[in-house]
Amino acid sequence: MIRPFIGFNVLLVAVAVIADQAIKALVVAKMALGEAIEGLPFLALYHARNTGIAFSMFAGFGDVGLSLLSAFVLVIVL
Repeated sequence: MIRPFIGFNVLLVAVAVIADQAIKALVVAKMALGEAIEGLPFLALYHARNTGIAFSMFAGFGDVGLSLLSAFVLVIVL
């Protein structure tokens, strides 16, 4: 009974990650830095750069450090 639940969660996370990366690639390819597209009165798609995690935390870690930190958090969450 627990295996289908875990499988569904892994699939859901994979779809979310793929959608996130596809949207980011589309924004980088089609929008200028600082450009915004209004979606709803309270929601806009804004092209900005963040060199860290949330709110530029750990910006000095570099790519490898952020990857290792992300992998560690993913293991803890799973």
